[in-house]
Amino acid sequence: MLISEKNEYGVVTIDDGLIYQLFAEAIKPFEGKAKYMGDREVRYGENGLYAYTGISIRIGNSISGICSAIIEYIVKTCSENLEVPVDDIIIDVLQMTTAITTVKRNIRVSYRGGIQQEEESIADQPE
Repeated sequence: MLISEKNEYGVVTIDDGLIYQLFAEAIKPFEGKAKYMGDREVRYGENGLYAYTGISIRIGNSISGICSAIIEYIVKTCSENLEVPVDDIIIDVLQMTTAITTVKRNIRVSYRGGIQQEEESIADQPE
């Protein structure tokens, strides 16, 4: 069990399996271009959801485009539909592949909810 909230109507629980399912749905548009690999981790801390996964991307596809779309889907679904705050989402691109070759990579794309929001609000203030 990842999150458990109690209210006057009962207890609402969100299992980490639901977050794994969100990752699976987020990568569906990139079938044949990217796939999950390696470890996955999901936990809920005091600032919100933390999620980590590794992926493999086919050479010729945009790393930032695919990772940004996955992160955007997870953040939007968790924030709007589940009403779960998102603290960190980390995607490691572990390898790039072709039909013949696999090239190891270690590229990290991350979303840091609380930090980004704070930095934007400070930067937007007039001097």
